[in-house]
Amino acid sequence: MMKRFFLKKDFVIKFVLLTIVFFLILDISLFIYWILLMSSLIFFFRRNIVTYKNSLSNAVDIVLSPVTGRVTGLLKDNDGNQFIKIRMHTFGPYGLFLPYSSEIQMRQNFSGKKLWRGSKEIKPNSDAERFLVEFKNKLGHITSVEVFSCVFSGKPDVWLVAGDRGRSTACFGYIPFGGSVLVKVPQGSNLLINENEKVRAGFTILAGMKG
Repeated sequence: MMKRFFLKKDFVIKFVLLTIVFFLILDISLFIYWILLMSSLIFFFRRNIVTYKNSLSNAVDIVLSPVTGRVTGLLKDNDGNQFIKIRMHTFGPYGLFLPYSSEIQMRQNFSGKKLWRGSKEIKPNSDAERFLVEFKNKLGHITSVEVFSCVFSGKPDVWLVAGDRGRSTACFGYIPFGGSVLVKVPQGSNLLINENEKVRAGFTILAGMKG
């Protein structure tokens, strides 16, 4: 059951126990409100089934979108690195997925201010609150995913640590009620996405890598 939801197991157990208690002590109308609340939480924190072809998940020369949302910017830093800014949907799906089969090089939290989801300050080297995960594949390509905790969104929950390995499209975390994500593509990659284009986690190809 837990594989279908982002809710933690102990949270669900407590929720079920409270539901049983409320059924015994609450008026039927109040109990119905409680059931509606529980149903809403399950809906919002459901895991979206990632649809992809086996050829995509096994490919070593492409970067797949780590989230579902819309591209709101194509950026470059002073060193010429390319970044893709993606705004996630408020009502899900909330999952974060590996952009390609890789090993985790680094994960790091940065404290700072929370930004509005469409803020222009969501950019490389921002001073905003964010979570950075860096990946490296067997060909030596390095990319990173920065998850910004925007206003009205929750704190990112990332399950990987440095040294972990995962297959492309594997889920490595989630951010409650979405947020903004900055994807750094490997040096020399060809961007295959345009601004304002919708992307799907584990399905949409963001860039093609050389070598």
